[in-house]
Amino acid sequence: MKTKITIISLMVLLTMLVVPSSANAVQTPNEATVTFTAGQATLNDCVSAEAYLFVASYTKSNTADAYTLNVTLSEDLCSPIYPRAAIYAMPGNGVAWPQELVSIKTFELQKAGTYSIRFNKVCGPQQFDVINGQTPDEIAPWGEWHGPLLFPLAEDTALQYWGSVCEEVTTSVPETTPTIPATVLGTTVTRPGDPGDPGVKVAGTNVQSLPVTGSGTSEMIYLSVVLTITGVVFLVMSRRRRLLR
Repeated sequence: MKTKITIISLMVLLTMLVVPSSANAVQTPNEATVTFTAGQATLNDCVSAEAYLFVASYTKSNTADAYTLNVTLSEDLCSPIYPRAAIYAMPGNGVAWPQELVSIKTFELQKAGTYSIRFNKVCGPQQFDVINGQTPDEIAPWGEWHGPLLFPLAEDTALQYWGSVCEEVTTSVPETTPTIPATVLGTTVTRPGDPGDPGVKVAGTNVQSLPVTGSGTSEMIYLSVVLTITGVVFLVMSRRRRLLR
């Protein structure tokens, strides 16, 4: 009984290791990147950080691989502000909430020029936001919200990407090939194979195949043994008959 239980337990464990889990696939980690291209301010004086919206503008680029928000400051700010490029994971399958925080990239916004905030698109569904405020670990319309967008009235600066099919990582076991016994170079080694097989040249050793109609070494030995035993039996019986006479 114990042996049966042990065998069943091992079978269940093997099944758990071999069969893929039915749980949701783990999303690929993702983080925004920010690059800066310097520009030329036109004013002799800087602009107050609180008034950044008067000298800031944006453009967007949305490709199959990434979503990029380009923020341009036409003038220098008197003090920096620190927006956050936030990535939130969505449940997917048409469900956007609640969202869980994946990563935050904080960057400095002060000098005149263009700031390109790039969000790479991974297989999982994610939302991309550039925020000027707090970034809670979980957000939902009925729960906690993140801070205002960098451009508060421009909801189009955020993007909900519904993802693509996540490819499962599989491993394959290499096929094993029969091991040919070590032989002295220049000798001929035979092995069973298909008719007409020209053989394989391995380090100077010609590996050939026996024809299907040929006799194997083991068959010849077996036949020899049978014939020898038969001869001995006939010899014993012949001598016994002579003695009986």
